[in-house]
Amino acid sequence: MGSLLVARSMASLADPHHACLHAPQAVSGIHAEYAKAGAKVATTNTFLLLKEDEATAFEILARAIELARPFGAVWVSLGPAARALSKLPSWWPLLAQADAVLFETWSGPDLLPWLELARMDPTPPLILSFCFQPDKTLTTAGWKPNRLADMAHQFGASAVGVNCGWEGGSEASVRAVEAFRAQTRLPIVAKPASCGLGPAAWATMARRCVLAGARFVGGCCGTDPEYIRLFHGLS
Repeated sequence: MGSLLVARSMASLADPHHACLHAPQAVSGIHAEYAKAGAKVATTNTFLLLKEDEATAFEILARAIELARPFGAVWVSLGPAARALSKLPSWWPLLAQADAVLFETWSGPDLLPWLELARMDPTPPLILSFCFQPDKTLTTAGWKPNRLADMAHQFGASAVGVNCGWEGGSEASVRAVEAFRAQTRLPIVAKPASCGLGPAAWATMARRCVLAGARFVGGCCGTDPEYIRLFHGLS
């Protein structure tokens, strides 16, 4: 969502989530494009929400969920933050309006304080998704899938997986799914970035993630609706 908004000059790279307020029709339109391409889940335009003050985050999150709701199950995206809060933020109760909370693109211990916060108040199902080094089954912080699987079980996550990636690193997603499958029976999420692949080649790689054991598959940076359409085999 964020990278597509930036590519279409509807948002800045620093705060694409602000488009929920100043360009809601663009956000809604992108959700509609993905749904038409076959997507069953709408991920909110909130990846960088954790850097905002509570009042701004509340306003953006409420609007983001509203914009995503007409287009399928709603997963609230929460990306890495430099620090965790000492108490639940005022916007936390809004998460109950979603179908899942997706902590995505984390790398390891930086996520722990936020998971401790999540223990303080029930939320929708938690999905933990990590960013791996190119062609390796280590996160960017050096954590192995078995440690990440243990973390998911410890905090009651409903699924665990991999997202994002780098140019030429498309195999990292497949290898990460294989490694997770060997460590846990939790459902596995795979949301690889385009990694320099065109839509057809990416769709083939994403199907390999399914064969490796992924239960939920989507796209991260650079995967516009054409990638999803070809993954579903739509003409």
